[in-house]
Amino acid sequence: MRGITKEIFFQQKCELGRIGRRNMNRRLNLDIPQNNTFLLPRDVLAATDHLIGMKFGMGILDDDDMNHLKNKRIRSVADLLQDQFGLALGRLQHAVQKTIRRVFIRQSKPTPQTLVTPTSTSILLITTYETFFGTYPLSQVFDQTNPLTQTVHGRKVSCLGPGGLTGRTASF
Repeated sequence: MRGITKEIFFQQKCELGRIGRRNMNRRLNLDIPQNNTFLLPRDVLAATDHLIGMKFGMGILDDDDMNHLKNKRIRSVADLLQDQFGLALGRLQHAVQKTIRRVFIRQSKPTPQTLVTPTSTSILLITTYETFFGTYPLSQVFDQTNPLTQTVHGRKVSCLGPGGLTGRTASF
């Protein structure tokens, strides 16, 4: 049971990334290699120990300012598209599982061609990306009036959008 929990939960669902691993090691005084980007049971135990220590006044709160710029990270377009690609793969997995269920109900033999068709895969990817670019709060129509406006527009960084400022939280 312990091995199954570790393999399924920690290795598939909880990826920290390089930056997350570095921050976790620094915050909890761990010495886990930075190429190990998944959450480990050791991380959960260290975080629990840290929280208990903070509850009883043994921890420090100096790094807990969530509005400080050192705790912020600019998400690149590649990060956002990677998230959408993962979403599309999850939808594809769900579609394949549904197809497998239908095939077994009919008691026919499944083949890779019946489970995953190129059109279903491309349609899932296209609709996911179209939805992303059409509805994402930071998506904008590109201004192509002159090359200078293209350069200026490409260099803008916004603090709006998911996880950023809203009309209620923005103030001077």
